[in-house]
Amino acid sequence: MMILVTGATGFIGGHLIEELLNRNHKIRVMIRDKKKSEFYNGKSIETCIADVTDPLSLNRIMEGVEIIFHLASIINSKIESYDVYFKTNSLGTLNLLKAVKSNSAKIKRFVFSSSVGVFGPLQSFPANEETKCNPLNYYERSKYEAEEFVKDTGKRLNVPVSIIRPSWVYGPGDIRTFKLFRSINNRSFFVIGDGKTLIHPVYVKDVVQGLIRCAFEKNAANKTYIIAGNKAITLQGLVEIIAKHLKRKIPRIRFPSWAAKKVAIGFEKIYKPFQKIPPISQRRLTFFLKSQAFDISKAKSEIGYQPEVNLDDGIMQTVKWYSENNWL
Repeated sequence: MMILVTGATGFIGGHLIEELLNRNHKIRVMIRDKKKSEFYNGKSIETCIADVTDPLSLNRIMEGVEIIFHLASIINSKIESYDVYFKTNSLGTLNLLKAVKSNSAKIKRFVFSSSVGVFGPLQSFPANEETKCNPLNYYERSKYEAEEFVKDTGKRLNVPVSIIRPSWVYGPGDIRTFKLFRSINNRSFFVIGDGKTLIHPVYVKDVVQGLIRCAFEKNAANKTYIIAGNKAITLQGLVEIIAKHLKRKIPRIRFPSWAAKKVAIGFEKIYKPFQKIPPISQRRLTFFLKSQAFDISKAKSEIGYQPEVNLDDGIMQTVKWYSENNWL
């Protein structure tokens, strides 16, 4: 069975490739930068230079493919513009779906990695798959639009699709969450707000489990699943666990949320003419101020998803990897 993976050089994509290799699958990866193909030297992986924003480059990548994992996306653009996120996350997904048409009869599953960000601010907890989506920022909107493209095009082409919405993903090799670990390790971290904001972590290996179950479980066809850890935790609780494994004192500094919002708005006004993300923005404050907690019972009951890595072990493994690879 040939499996196509987009976003293979990313954080989740790298862990997915590792697991697929362990299962002896034939893998074709789609990458934009030819230099990054060297990463797969010596591995039984077929590399294909293509870009979801370039429809012509996608013409032949579907040949022989039966399973597609679409992970490629932009999360934080250097240019804060809706068009940038739409071009890759929304239109790029549609371009890939159009390429599926040439081989639609053979495609057994198209798995799309979305985000719990499509829900926007949650009004009640825990949220589930039936919770109304209200995406606010450019990234959230682009992922929600991509979900709609996936569902509509899958139905039109008669291709079984599955959508996963991972929560706050962490684990070895992640650059985004590394910033939190590094700031705690360097004793430069401080909490914005009261620290009671809910965070719902999920270890990267469990996200990979969710992706694979969506690809191979019959019940996952044409369904959407939230993939998260067993429970949410307060921001303060998360920081305490990370600090414990880093052998650092727990940060006690607090910065009022109202003051942080004013600073963020000020920076946004300054940076807006340049279409760039300021060092402090309202979007970046959501980690400190927007509570998230999710019900994963649907994924558990329908596709057998079960988080295998508890938070303490996951943080320990992540700190170990950062340390062994000289990130800390």
